Amino acid sequence: MAFENSKISVDDFLSQKGTISPKNLLRADLKEKSHIGLSRQFDEIEEKKIRTELVNRSLLNEEYKKQLVSIIMPTWNRQEQISAAIESVLAQTFTNWELIIIDDSSDDGTDKVIDKYLSDTRISYISIPKLGVSAARNKGIEASHGTILAYLDSDNQWYPEFLQIAVIRLITSGADIVYTAQEIENDDGLVFRYREFDYNDLIKENFIDLNILIHWKHLLTPGSSFDETLRRMVDWDFLIRLCKGRKVIGTPILGVKYNNHLSAKRISTQEIGSWKYVINNKYLIDWESQKKNLSQRKDDVVSIIIPVYNNKLLTDNCLASILENTKDLKYEIILVDNKSEQFTSSQLDLWANLHPEIKVVHCWENLNFALGCNLGFSVSTGSRVVFLNNDTLVTEGWLSNLLEPLKDTSIGAVQPKLVYPDMTVQSYGIVFSSHSSIGYQLFQGEEIDKPYVNKEITVNAITAACLAINASYFCELTGFDPIFINGQEDVDFCFRLWRKFHKKLLVEPNSTVIHLESKTQGRGRFIFQNRRIYYDRWHEKIIPDDEIIYSSNGIIIEKYIFDTASKISEELNTAVPEKVISPKMEKVEANYFKEGNCDIAIKISCPDIKQRNQWGDYHFAVGLADAFAKFGYRPRIDFLPEWYKNKGTTKINFFIHGLSSFQPIFGEKNFVWIISHPNEEPIDYLSKFDKVFVASNSYATTLSNNLGDKVIPLLQCTEPAIFYPGKTNSELRNDILFVGNSRNVFRPIIQKSIKENILVSIYGSRWDNFVDRKFIKGQSIPNILLGDYYRSAKVILNDHWEDMKRLGFVSNRLFDVLATGIPVISDEVEGIPEEFSQFIYFYEKYSSLKEVVDMAISEDPIMKYKRYRFSKTIRENHSFEARAKEIIQSI
Repeated sequence: MAFENSKISVDDFLSQKGTISPKNLLRADLKEKSHIGLSRQFDEIEEKKIRTELVNRSLLNEEYKKQLVSIIMPTWNRQEQISAAIESVLAQTFTNWELIIIDDSSDDGTDKVIDKYLSDTRISYISIPKLGVSAARNKGIEASHGTILAYLDSDNQWYPEFLQIAVIRLITSGADIVYTAQEIENDDGLVFRYREFDYNDLIKENFIDLNILIHWKHLLTPGSSFDETLRRMVDWDFLIRLCKGRKVIGTPILGVKYNNHLSAKRISTQEIGSWKYVINNKYLIDWESQKKNLSQRKDDVVSIIIPVYNNKLLTDNCLASILENTKDLKYEIILVDNKSEQFTSSQLDLWANLHPEIKVVHCWENLNFALGCNLGFSVSTGSRVVFLNNDTLVTEGWLSNLLEPLKDTSIGAVQPKLVYPDMTVQSYGIVFSSHSSIGYQLFQGEEIDKPYVNKEITVNAITAACLAINASYFCELTGFDPIFINGQEDVDFCFRLWRKFHKKLLVEPNSTVIHLESKTQGRGRFIFQNRRIYYDRWHEKIIPDDEIIYSSNGIIIEKYIFDTASKISEELNTAVPEKVISPKMEKVEANYFKEGNCDIAIKISCPDIKQRNQWGDYHFAVGLADAFAKFGYRPRIDFLPEWYKNKGTTKINFFIHGLSSFQPIFGEKNFVWIISHPNEEPIDYLSKFDKVFVASNSYATTLSNNLGDKVIPLLQCTEPAIFYPGKTNSELRNDILFVGNSRNVFRPIIQKSIKENILVSIYGSRWDNFVDRKFIKGQSIPNILLGDYYRSAKVILNDHWEDMKRLGFVSNRLFDVLATGIPVISDEVEGIPEEFSQFIYFYEKYSSLKEVVDMAISEDPIMKYKRYRFSKTIRENHSFEARAKEIIQSI
């Protein structure tokens, strides 16, 4: 066998020797798993030389002859294999041994096979109730009498000279522990395993089989034998503890023929492989030292821990969003590189070199989310930690708002409002129904403007896609449980947190993080396994909480549906509400047409009530009337024929400037609001009004030169009950939408669209003379549905009439579209407020309209989120209610 002489270089992190660099921790080298010493070839000539030398040495050593070796052999249902194992002991050239066989309640006749060998006084038999292999070995150790312990499983066989060579090597080398090479018989042929000893590598992955190891018995102290709580990797766990601080020597001769054929009776095939990460978690991280050093963590530093497995672009965007949107707190970023491809790994190093607040932990293999997070935590320094997926984008104020609730000592951990790039909810905590023990994401797919996703809420569990917690709690629980592979570790952690500390789990709505969700390769492969572990651990302890949360918010669940993650065990499927009835946010039209006394009579040019829905002035008047009503005023809407019929029945006549001119009524208060098509009204006409509100800052300045302080700038506005962000309606979907009448004018933005073959959907009248019928989708859209159409589009086109543009009047369409959070392309008008500009694409600045359309449609999630945030500003500061308040203040 070509023995592996090169060692993995000792990691600073593991050895705790020398100076630990703040960057690139754990990067010993990046070789593959050949470090566990596997090879298809074996150098028999070299091995024979070493074997002969050791055998000859044993013949001359008196100390060697005095030793008694106790061989511990646990067994369970190995009727067909155990004879070969016992025979290999009987064939040993070293004869001073005792064999202790511990039967873990076999029921296949194994005991009868053993009976045949009990005539040899060196062999003893112990029968125990079914307790597992660790308990069986511990019983054997307790019954042993030798100075040296050896271990042989009942389906393996030693080479005849194994004990002779191992014992003489133990005595003459001054070692505490000796091991040899092994021959492994797999279903696909033979392999051989041997490598020199390195304790730090042993912690990473086992390369010593228990069947090829002997050690002095006195090394075992109370509590240092086999861990009976582990269901797999018990040998490795034992070896890590046994070898720590001890002299361990390898001997490159074959000691055992190891049976590695697949068998249902083997622990390795019955138990899941993620026990490996449980062992890593015990020994890679010194949790006791972490607990002792909690007081040394910095209260002014927040540690953001991000596990990374490939996805360079996602990680770049995530880090950029953190650096851009985390200005108010001191923080460090720990990037845990779960053996990403070199391209991603090198990029992480570049980030660390450019930003001193970023550190990188390079792992030798993919340790998955739970263990990766735990490793990141172990090198962090902050007293508060945030675990964050690399497929996220954080937004302004995310961190300070996320951490604020942790000041409340009743709160254990906090998650933000997680949203999809389309600004619908991805997670508002994890809740549980009475139909399943598997939790689901609360309010997933809901519009993020709904009131129930904008208030703090406590839930049974939260997601670790973004989770903030005090370091002390995380440390006391020894982190996430690595038995889970990329799923359920967060729910399990939350339950453990509640069970030990009785701390609440909170969702903080003022912290928003965009989650691209499950973009990591292979993330969903272990859904069934994770759910099984979680279910077995927690299903009897779960208290359903979803219906309480829904009902407290006026929501009724009509029906649940089950996912099909498990087609074998129905209890492992999630029950998710299929249909809920939510409180409506619809605008209800009030009756403002009744004759009689009122406080404010809103005059509009609409000819009569029957034609009201075709007149924009009418919808504007209704929005204004609703707003006045909220402030306690009694509004009335007067159509053109009623303008002068109701003299003396109102305190204020409020004229919405339109196609007809209202003559102020003598002896009454008369206000006018010029919202569009100003037509440069004569000064003497406007002077008859007590107040002149103008939807243009520049034109208001011009008028005030003659009319003084009776002129008040008052921009257009929107109706938040109609125009707000939300779900799209596929039936109303128009990717590129224009809503507006032609009035026999080929409007510039439509001209450019047609010229550049842009598939614009037009809703409006009198377009037949200018565009092909395929572009015309309708003559109008009911105002109550206009918000739905905007929300369902990818981009809205807009332009201004020439008179409005010349005098600085901003179209109300800009207010409406911006309120929905949808990208808008428009011509530029001098009066557009400066804060609007970054959310409007001014097409005249570009040579191609198509280029602008493509830019608008492909906005990145961060821009979409900023647009959503600004839509809230529009709805708060530029609503009819805001304008009515300004009007009332001027009265």
